[in-house]
Amino acid sequence: MNPLLRSVLLAVFGFALLSAAFVGCDLLDPTGVENPNVSEDDFLNFPDPMAAWLRGMERQMSLALNNQNNDLESSIIATAEIASDNYVNTSTFFNAFMDALVIDPADDDIEIPLRELSDLRSTAQFGLTRVATADEGTTDNQRAELWFFKGIAHLYIGEIWHLAPPDSGAAPVPSAQQFQLAVDAFEQALSLTSDASEQTGYRIALARAYRDLGDRINARAHAEAAIVENPDFVRFAAYDFTNGPENDMQFAIFGRTQNDLQPLPRLDFLDPKFFNGAEANSVDDQDTDVAYVKGEEAFLIRAEVQLADGDLAGAQQTLRDLLDVVAGRAERELEDFDDPRENRDGSQRPRASDWVVAASPSAPFRAGLVLERDAEVNIPVISGTSITAADIDALSDLDEALRVLYLMRQEIFMAEGRRMVDLGIKWPVPQDEILVNENITEGDPATLPIVPDFLPATEMDAFTLDEAARQVTILHDLNQVLVDNKASDLVLPFH
Repeated sequence: MNPLLRSVLLAVFGFALLSAAFVGCDLLDPTGVENPNVSEDDFLNFPDPMAAWLRGMERQMSLALNNQNNDLESSIIATAEIASDNYVNTSTFFNAFMDALVIDPADDDIEIPLRELSDLRSTAQFGLTRVATADEGTTDNQRAELWFFKGIAHLYIGEIWHLAPPDSGAAPVPSAQQFQLAVDAFEQALSLTSDASEQTGYRIALARAYRDLGDRINARAHAEAAIVENPDFVRFAAYDFTNGPENDMQFAIFGRTQNDLQPLPRLDFLDPKFFNGAEANSVDDQDTDVAYVKGEEAFLIRAEVQLADGDLAGAQQTLRDLLDVVAGRAERELEDFDDPRENRDGSQRPRASDWVVAASPSAPFRAGLVLERDAEVNIPVISGTSITAADIDALSDLDEALRVLYLMRQEIFMAEGRRMVDLGIKWPVPQDEILVNENITEGDPATLPIVPDFLPATEMDAFTLDEAARQVTILHDLNQVLVDNKASDLVLPFH
């Protein structure tokens, strides 16, 4: 039985047990009561069950990526952003250990994301095998959507965990097998769909999966096809302040008074990406939707392949074209933002536009990266970058171009949970999976995290301030660190 339907039935059973406690009194007469909950068979006999199932799949996608669970555990996005150099966590409300890359299987912030992604995968499979069979009106476009959701679940699991079960109770498999399952699912989606708007998203997801596999030829082919079809494509996971699910990352960087997650100063101009009124999506409400498949990815993949092939001029042109896409993305004005945020009082964090930032102790200082925090400011709410056409034109070295490309990836995917993956950090399977899965034993490789030894674990988002000179110096340019270690199997999949 599908795990989500099983949860409903378990809840009904729990209510029945509670009711039994009242049998001896007159408050409740259990005779003749009809169960008001929907069973699996009931659902499958509803009119047009596939349409309802797909609406549930969209919601499960949102839950898997970015929904705070009972105000206790955090989502993939918030936890992964804390584990990267994008943000420093200034309090203990959110994960207090990931910032220093202390990654433990007992951490609930690892357990919940794997559970939600596994639910996404299994509900997609249930839709393909049970709902599609029961609903004779199921279309190929609907089947394509189910294959897409199955693929995206495998894709995220492979990117975040180095070993994880591909199905409920199965033995853990390496990331490469998850990526191949994602490829197979996305190929199925492409073969079924006649919806041009969705087709581009499937191609971008497929290019991403091939990139994860290190397959330059197929990654580039699908990236280029997506660019031709719709370079401005974007697909959102929807969040709703009133009805849920809520945007966990927005809560972390804007909603809470303390705004616990503070950006690396060189990324200040991109923060907060999510805020009330941001309306990245035209049907948005107060909780900002999250773009999790977007056209920018296709350009970044093509440019990365070109650099791996030694084609600097081609990569430069691709990155110039990418700038046009980013320039066309929405910005929203953040009004009346007198920012008194914790640790951003001017002595510990820069909060005015006259500050300049160096990406490392040996890098030049750069203006325009820090916003005026007591004024109205414009924030990119889908994608933004500090790189200009002049920066791209000036590139004359493949490694320097690769560093710039990874900086653009960092900026464009800011607050989307992607940076941790680029850094080569992988989580262990969570404690609950270890306890219930007979194929996993404590101490197995799947129960251990992967943190590349070239990362400065406790200083990834460290910097120094010279308040008199209005200068910020980042201690480590991790984009340069990635390029310096491009031969590692843990990072830069095309090298």
